Amino acid sequence: MQVKSFAEVLKGKREEFGYKQCEVAEMLYLSSSTYSHYEAGTRLPTIENLIKISALYNMNPLELLYMFAPEDIKSNSETYFNFIRHGKYALSTKELHLLSDFNMLNNDQQNAIINMTKLLKRSNIPH
Repeated sequence: MQVKSFAEVLKGKREEFGYKQCEVAEMLYLSSSTYSHYEAGTRLPTIENLIKISALYNMNPLELLYMFAPEDIKSNSETYFNFIRHGKYALSTKELHLLSDFNMLNNDQQNAIINMTKLLKRSNIPH
């Protein structure tokens, strides 16, 4: 079985979900050319964008990370292996979806969510 490159997996996921490149770029708040580079394999996403992409495709970011071709991992080893080792990026699928949804809101909407969260934390409402 041939291992697919990260770019091939990314394109396959986009097609599986029925999205156009420009639609995915818009949903992730990226330029179309940036996302196009990811699928072409000429650029790798930042950790933040990797998290957004994985949430969009209902994947754990580590699933996508492990699909990088060995040369991709070697050339970006410090960044990506720090991602694996540090628990602050080890998020559940539920958390990834929440972050992705939050990032797609405008500033006023985000502030409303933040204020609501603070209010809930102060209240006696069971978690």
